[in-house]
Amino acid sequence: MNSIRPGGPAPARQAAPVGAFDEALLALHAQADMALSNVFLDDAIGRLSLSLGFDAAWLGHASFDGAGLPLLLGEYRHKLPKGFAQEWRRIRDLDPLAAEFARQHDHAVAQFGEETPAALRRLLDRHGISAAASVTTSGLVRDGFLFLSLYRGGAGAAFTAGDVGQARLFLRHLAVALRNRLAANAWGAGPSTATLTLDGRLEHVSGAFLKRLADAGIDVPGGRLPARLTQMLVARGRYGDDQIRLRLRELFGLGLLEIDEAERPRPLTPRERQVAQAYARGLSFRDIARALGVSPHTARNHIRAVFGKLRVTSKLGLAATLALRPDQ
Repeated sequence: MNSIRPGGPAPARQAAPVGAFDEALLALHAQADMALSNVFLDDAIGRLSLSLGFDAAWLGHASFDGAGLPLLLGEYRHKLPKGFAQEWRRIRDLDPLAAEFARQHDHAVAQFGEETPAALRRLLDRHGISAAASVTTSGLVRDGFLFLSLYRGGAGAAFTAGDVGQARLFLRHLAVALRNRLAANAWGAGPSTATLTLDGRLEHVSGAFLKRLADAGIDVPGGRLPARLTQMLVARGRYGDDQIRLRLRELFGLGLLEIDEAERPRPLTPRERQVAQAYARGLSFRDIARALGVSPHTARNHIRAVFGKLRVTSKLGLAATLALRPDQ
């Protein structure tokens, strides 16, 4: 049956090499210069697995929603598939770890058995999970926290109170290493970078960065990007129009939002704007040519120029970009 508890019998696992956990902690700080890359997190979580013997891990940034349940803001997965977060969101209300966090906001341990709800059981079976432990610490986002969930499969997989204690200490050291790295690189302190959560919240952002967005016609009420722009950045990793170009890269499970300074975008001409708006509404080249008094070949050339300037490759992408910039 399901059980949420602070500890339990020691799992039937091989003892960790002496000093493996200490080495994992030291490596966090020694290799923090690599922290922009997932290589750093791969190595850090991999070293922890030598000490604790888990099979997969989920590291991320979250806050609590109105019901007190975790709301995911950013993630890093270790030996878990890309769609794991989407699967978890669908059964979040059934997850005993999430329910325990709603009560104590600190740590939780679960052993899954016959009484596990069917929907949760299917997710666990797909990923070979029979036991889980989660810990939290203060994070890198406002009103949020950093979490680390560890997963084991097979018989004798229960996590002990000692496992939870090591995981909590590791996560605290990891948070310090990440904050030091963030401060050393001044991400969010200058006019060209900010960090971004999955729900569009701008974190570690300067007034100069917000002004550049405003100058480009992008409103950020409450420090949050428009939902459509956030979706585009998360899906494509970039956005561009004739005012600004943005790139999104992974950073500690969050996103590093950068203003692309490599090339100033060229503005659309008034005629290009007319053609782009008509094409995005669904008009054909022949319809546009007839409405504007130009040849279909000229209309096609205008669209080719628009696609190049806005860095879009389809009518759908053009429509999305123009929807974000109604002045186009």
